[in-house]
Amino acid sequence: MRKKHKKIIHELVKIAEKSSMRCKHAAAIVNKGSIVSSGFNYILPHGKGYYSIHAERNALLKCNPKLIKGSSLYVIRVSRIKKDEMLLSLPCKICQSLIQSYQNKYNLKNVYYSTI
Repeated sequence: MRKKHKKIIHELVKIAEKSSMRCKHAAAIVNKGSIVSSGFNYILPHGKGYYSIHAERNALLKCNPKLIKGSSLYVIRVSRIKKDEMLLSLPCKICQSLIQSYQNKYNLKNVYYSTI
């Protein structure tokens, strides 16, 4: 793994720890080696139930669209037992659709997901 990726992953692990959910995910928009937006997954009360906000959506919607052009999206999933252990992270259909629209509309360049 390249040094620049390690630095970003290290920051994302810290961000993922903020999640109160069982599966701890974090995402970041990275432009020219710097994180310009980040997010983690969390639960939002909705009516009589709850709604899950995914890390990808959190990071993308918080980011200034002008900063997305040519940027990369990093998404990781961290083990809740072994905090340094990366797990497989794949987008749900809604996040996949959102990412695709950002790639088309704002020229989001690369998308990286953690693997086992």
